[in-house]
Amino acid sequence: MASKFRLLMTTDVKSEVWDYSLTLSKALLKHINAEILIISMGGKPTDSQKKQLEDLNIEFQFTDFSPDFLADNEINPDISEIKTTFERSIKSFDPHIVHLNHGYPDLNFDKPCILACHANILNKKIWNDSINRYSPLYQNLLNYKQIINKSLNNADIVIAPSRFFAENLIKTFDFIKGIKIIYNGIDYKPHSCVKESPTLVTFGNMSDSSKHINLLLNMAYRLPDNIKIKIIGDSQLDRKLPKNVEFLTNLSNFERWDVYKNSSIYLALSNYESNGLASIQAAYSGCAILANDIPSCKELWGDCAYIFDRDDANSLMRCINNLVENPNLLEITSRNCQAKALSVFNSKRMAYEYINLYKNILKKHQTKQTDNNSCHSEVLTHITKDPNHESIT
Repeated sequence: MASKFRLLMTTDVKSEVWDYSLTLSKALLKHINAEILIISMGGKPTDSQKKQLEDLNIEFQFTDFSPDFLADNEINPDISEIKTTFERSIKSFDPHIVHLNHGYPDLNFDKPCILACHANILNKKIWNDSINRYSPLYQNLLNYKQIINKSLNNADIVIAPSRFFAENLIKTFDFIKGIKIIYNGIDYKPHSCVKESPTLVTFGNMSDSSKHINLLLNMAYRLPDNIKIKIIGDSQLDRKLPKNVEFLTNLSNFERWDVYKNSSIYLALSNYESNGLASIQAAYSGCAILANDIPSCKELWGDCAYIFDRDDANSLMRCINNLVENPNLLEITSRNCQAKALSVFNSKRMAYEYINLYKNILKKHQTKQTDNNSCHSEVLTHITKDPNHESIT
């Protein structure tokens, strides 16, 4: 009988990496005989997150370390402590592979390592802000870039959730390692594409200008009152909201799904999108995707989504009215988006992509070792074969 494959992974309780890491771990356990240790940052899990952990055969180690390198525009002070914690866990758990979802420069250990990139903070800040080259923030961004450069080069391979994101990683950072695209997947029961009322939903905080919440609010006054708009995120607004707009803050994962399944259109407004995870969740829930005309949305959704002219409020309003006033168009768009999500952005497909990646990395590391009496790749030989599986890349 093949020995268990041991995987050490990072996550955090503050971002979408939490859902990604749990979804991937559960999918892996369905197909391989594995032990998984997840080191989580950002403090204790919420009650909703604790509920997600029920009946999971996964070992968790929760820490108070900050997952953000530039919290309050300062370099993370926990780096040395994080290194100590990782070295201790690696020694005791002895993983076959370390799967990092956060970059740390000094975690250069004698284990095969992949770095999955979920947010390009430097690129997002440059995208949205005009930064004075002599300001402290600019210097911190340069320091951050050096940290990420080192993290990228310490990994055996870098994972990006889209081609657009991969191209921006290459443009922004200096690394020579390989990069592979693995689209995110989710594990969720699809819901009906036919909704009772025209409800729009989007995801984003007012503090993140790339999410274009202001563009939506300025346009909302011109929409009929029967078109409801739900914004999942923090408002931080002093002004009065339009009657048809509601901000939904501090939602649990389950509550967010409920909002999606009771909405008819998901607005992908952002002018920078790394992986489109919120839109994927909405598509599973039967929402039509109305997306900003940016490369990543076109890559993820192709002809399935309804596209408005980039950053154009008038075009956005016309597209909303077209979908609301044409139920057949709305239903067709919803079904096309859901079909794309189910076929491409599912957890089974994501798991197979990672399993094949793990196998290839283990084989490469085996050839580097002087003692070849045991083959690490044996731990993955009992993967369930799927004749319908096709490689994404």
